[in-house]
Amino acid sequence: MKRNILLVVLALLIGFGTYAQEGKTKQQKKQEKKEKALQEWNDLKKFIEKKDYVFTGSLFDGQAVDPKINFIYVKDKHATIQFANGFGGGPNGIGGITVDGEITAYSMMAKKEGKAIVVQFTVNPKLGQGVRGPINVNLRIYSYESAHAGLNGSTGLMEGEIREKAKSKIFTGNKLN
Repeated sequence: MKRNILLVVLALLIGFGTYAQEGKTKQQKKQEKKEKALQEWNDLKKFIEKKDYVFTGSLFDGQAVDPKINFIYVKDKHATIQFANGFGGGPNGIGGITVDGEITAYSMMAKKEGKAIVVQFTVNPKLGQGVRGPINVNLRIYSYESAHAGLNGSTGLMEGEIREKAKSKIFTGNKLN
């Protein structure tokens, strides 16, 4: 009898010890997850500051679009903006328009570390591309997988991802110029 009681007490102590360790590992896992998210945010901020990235849109006003042909590509002082439906036709040959231009008034803001990064810039299209006037771009970037783009303050909103150019796959249609 004493032996059975001793075994039960020993089993309970081992169980409580395991429970205490699990609580600690959950906290450690939470901390590791937080550190990883902060590191990803810092990496994201670095390549946005470097101006070598691609925003690929997968939803436009709630409608699914092909991210390989709907994008905003920023490289140094130049940008390519392309929207297409993929059915062919249109000025770019894939059902939409492709605009190249020079970036002016580029600004990036991050109010708090780990929170949304807001990038605003203006693209002055090259002459002859069928677009009049500058294009104002507003990007809100939450993480690699969560970014939003608005053009010229319109109500149209594109949701998608942001990646370094080297890690993205895009297809550029014909340019008018």
